[in-house]
Amino acid sequence: MLNNTLFEDGNGGQLVLRNNEILQTRSLATLAYILMFGGNVNASTQKENAPGELKYDWWGNDPNLPSETWINSKTEKTLRGIELTSSTRFTIQQAVQDDIASLSQYGETSVDVSFVSLNRVKIVITISEPSIVNDSRLTLVWDATRNEIIEKNIL
Repeated sequence: MLNNTLFEDGNGGQLVLRNNEILQTRSLATLAYILMFGGNVNASTQKENAPGELKYDWWGNDPNLPSETWINSKTEKTLRGIELTSSTRFTIQQAVQDDIASLSQYGETSVDVSFVSLNRVKIVITISEPSIVNDSRLTLVWDATRNEIIEKNIL
């Protein structure tokens, strides 16, 4: 599976250009990043809204498709609305696992959440695909003071 390569510049994911062409990768880490930070942090998609009710969810979620295809960014919502304490580490980990659950169709996923310093949480996602020798790994560091990703590495 080919994906476009993204990098985090503090202003959302940006496409990586090389020689005026979008750089592509076989890593699923880009998809994991989009699942965690690509939806709308203000509202989650619902199956049905009342007639005439304004929807505040992400425009790309089609309620006519299965909910597994929706991107709701539970991870970003959780990180923006939670205090970073040892008791909330599991809540963050669960949000990440919920967001990347659809990647299990490609292989085994694992999530590790740790606190690297005051107000900073490190999230490491490893995706082991049966047909690929090397695992995909996405490492993010979230700064709760700045409310943004300050470091993103795809290996």
